[in-house]
Amino acid sequence: MNNINLAALAKSEKSARKRMRYLALLHFTEGHSRTAIANMLKVSRTSVNTW
Repeated sequence: MNNINLAALAKSEKSARKRMRYLALLHFTEGHSRTAIANMLKVSRTSVNTW
């Protein structure tokens, strides 16, 4: 998957849970740390680690 696909999936996803996970994956592929992703998505780092 590339960034465009992840962004499109996040935009079209109806489930908030899946949308958050797609966004986390998108940020991870862009090189952000798990801590930074957790801060961006306003979730715990443990949640990001689990995803």
